[in-house]
Amino acid sequence: MFMETATISRFWLLRLVKEYENILYGYRIKGLTPANLRLSESSTTLGTWNSESRTISISRNMIACAPWEVVCQILRHEMAHQIADELLGGDEGHGPQFIVACKMIWVEPWARSPKVDLSEFQTDSDMKAFDWKKLTSHSGDSELHKLRERLKKLLALSESNNPHEAATALAKAMKLQEERSISPNESDDDFETRIIRPKKKRLERHYSKIGAILSKHYNVRVIYCSEFDASLLESFQTIEILGPLHSIELAEHVYYFLQQTLESQYRIEQKRSLTTVNRKSYFDGILAGVSEQLCAQKMSTSNNPSSHALAVKSDALLAQYYARRHPRTVNKSIYESPRDRGSFEKGKDKGRSLHIRPPVTSSPTRHLGPKAGF
Repeated sequence: MFMETATISRFWLLRLVKEYENILYGYRIKGLTPANLRLSESSTTLGTWNSESRTISISRNMIACAPWEVVCQILRHEMAHQIADELLGGDEGHGPQFIVACKMIWVEPWARSPKVDLSEFQTDSDMKAFDWKKLTSHSGDSELHKLRERLKKLLALSESNNPHEAATALAKAMKLQEERSISPNESDDDFETRIIRPKKKRLERHYSKIGAILSKHYNVRVIYCSEFDASLLESFQTIEILGPLHSIELAEHVYYFLQQTLESQYRIEQKRSLTTVNRKSYFDGILAGVSEQLCAQKMSTSNNPSSHALAVKSDALLAQYYARRHPRTVNKSIYESPRDRGSFEKGKDKGRSLHIRPPVTSSPTRHLGPKAGF
């Protein structure tokens, strides 16, 4: 489909206005006069807020090349500057008011950074080839982790017997906490979101059943959303997996394993079965069998009180992160009985025998699962 550049730009701008309005509504931001929105031609600055003209500018090149999630987070970053200026009494750069504003509309930790390394973007082609995972994911050696470790060391030094050393360390620790709004302990900043994009307008019901398995057994939350695709000018269904990094990577691995297994096992069963196999019922059966297997595994490893305490704490923080990222959600529960009981039972037998990675029962610090997409 061919469209003139001006038409595409107008479409993008209208979409940004809608996102802006949805953010204000979702987070119940009152008293903020809507900003002017414009597209910039910059390949080196993703977004800006101009308090004099009350204008938020978003890079047209970024919209053309980056996932829409990145675009929305950059928009939130600039909205946080606006909120800091107009609702919180003004702020210089990325100071305390800006950090408060970021949490008011939940700007992801990676998007709060005052500096984003755009040195790779020498041309538009560089931006298209950029690995956006680098921008949006944090791991054990991330900046957030390093800052938290530095804060812990400073707080330990603040208890030194040397008064001068203790006072200096405490002052540095307080400054670091104020500037970067971090704590030495785990918080909802330690969670992130992995987005799976099947490029479908409508997801079949087995997607939600896989999501239920991940939520129940792998220390993650799963939510189904709609995301705009700026290159196709259409919206598609997405699957968001929220949780700590080690849980997300394991859950994502299991997600792809189950998706591939459903199709491959169905084809095998079709070839060897003497009767017609109902696809939906067979899928339902496999996932029911998998769920039974994982429940049995969890029961056999749930006798450790310390692991249970860790899981409870992690669940509470994850629920907090989920609520901040999606403040207004609607939960729907739809049950459909299997259309073909024979196909369902065949699938269930197969699901019970599949080799699935064990469920997460606590919050381990080791790195699990494969590296995967943004």
